[in-house]
Amino acid sequence: MRITPKNAQLGFDNIMPAIALMSQAFWVAWIELIYSGEIYLGPVEPDSLQIIIAYCVSTTAMSLMLIAFGFAHRKVQAIIQKPAWIAGAGALASISTWLDMQLGSMVFVALTGVFTSLLAARFSFLLAQVNPKEIMLSCALVQILASFIYGYVLMLPAGWPPVFMALLPLLGGITSLLDGGRLRYDSVGDEKYSDRGFSFLRLVLAIGVFSIAINIVRGFYPSMIEMDTFAEARGNSSVIFFFVKLVVCFVIAALPLRTNLSRLCYYAFLALAFATLPLPIVGLGSSATLESFGCINALLNLVVWTLLNGIAYKSGRSPIRIFGWGWGTMALCSVVGWLIGFGLFAFDVDSAVLPTIEVLLLAVMLVCGIIVVNPGVIDGLFRPVDGDDEAVSISIGGSREANQMLEDELMRKESSNCSDCSSCPAMKPVRVSDQEGERKPGRWRRAVASMAADCDLSERERDVFELLLKGYTKNRAAEELCISYNTVRSHVRNIYVKCDAHSQQDLIDGLESYLRERE
Repeated sequence: MRITPKNAQLGFDNIMPAIALMSQAFWVAWIELIYSGEIYLGPVEPDSLQIIIAYCVSTTAMSLMLIAFGFAHRKVQAIIQKPAWIAGAGALASISTWLDMQLGSMVFVALTGVFTSLLAARFSFLLAQVNPKEIMLSCALVQILASFIYGYVLMLPAGWPPVFMALLPLLGGITSLLDGGRLRYDSVGDEKYSDRGFSFLRLVLAIGVFSIAINIVRGFYPSMIEMDTFAEARGNSSVIFFFVKLVVCFVIAALPLRTNLSRLCYYAFLALAFATLPLPIVGLGSSATLESFGCINALLNLVVWTLLNGIAYKSGRSPIRIFGWGWGTMALCSVVGWLIGFGLFAFDVDSAVLPTIEVLLLAVMLVCGIIVVNPGVIDGLFRPVDGDDEAVSISIGGSREANQMLEDELMRKESSNCSDCSSCPAMKPVRVSDQEGERKPGRWRRAVASMAADCDLSERERDVFELLLKGYTKNRAAEELCISYNTVRSHVRNIYVKCDAHSQQDLIDGLESYLRERE
């Protein structure tokens, strides 16, 4: 096959998802290496207390920055789309990491958290462009790739591990720029976020309680074991969790597309809560318990990351706001858990008392999982921000309409009597409103229907038209409707002609006049 610029571009586009995974894997591996404390440049090997303090300072700085990003999400959204800012943040994080290893100053430790927070915001923005199943697979694959990078760095010849570790943030920032084509999503309706702000607050509260409960043990046991034992426990947990991540990947890949995402994440929360109960009680020893809680914490990160980005994808809210407030709170609460665990050790609390404390925390976790946050609360967060009362699809495979179209396609293939596919009822797209009976549409949807009728849009054009009004890009609209990009582009051209518009913003401005008529 002759290589042409178009073929080269298509080939480059096909490897973009892999490059995006590598950029996030570099960042995760950097975090794991900082936590292990196995790479240092100073004349004296750091003890576990120094590692705990450094990890807490860096994580606190990053979490506070992410929470602040949530309040200024539109400005941050503009910043993370500028290559110079991302490359600069990666370079400054790498320089701070090197200076931290050289000088051991807490100032440079805090700066690593500040600069990498911008990279984390960009990664979350990239993940919010794909459907929840891809998000889950991406998060699990990122953890696997990070384990490979973690092991590779430790096996490098003497003198090279510190250099490579310092370069990881820069590599993560630069490789994320190669997937910048996805960064065109502009969330809408954030001014209505307060409508369900209390539900999100309940979710964040539950995530914070889970994080504190799990990280108390992770802060207690490293203080009472030697550095060699701590590093060995960290290495063992990395190996164990590598195989756990492989199993998780296979499970996610085998999930049907109609799997309910909110139920899946909710039951995962409960499973993690029950998993923490027997670990301190069975008396595995400090190292084994630390390894087990490290795996549980990594699984909690996977669930929370999937849930937050899934909410941003399905609801249309700002990924930076959802991820910044959710993940920032979780990271901050993990620091609180570490400090509580270290405080128990500092006050000479007997390790035999820890199981009792964990059982009490388990009770609090279950209360959060049953009363504070439940599937109904999570379902509400997945609804779009258009003010519509209709229930939306929260399956892992895309929209409800897309799932229905897949089922219709299977029915068509199984039918041997269907000779004219164009006239087959199974091939006609089923609109969400047709499946919801007599439920009355909301004001926003009525305005959309009125504008579409006035512009004489076809049924498929109306589907694309509605997504454009929600701020979807052509790529994301194609994924949501399970049709090709070229088909969406053709529909968009027809919509612009029929609506006498020249841009997506013109359509949104036109809809505002219809909304004012219904006030």
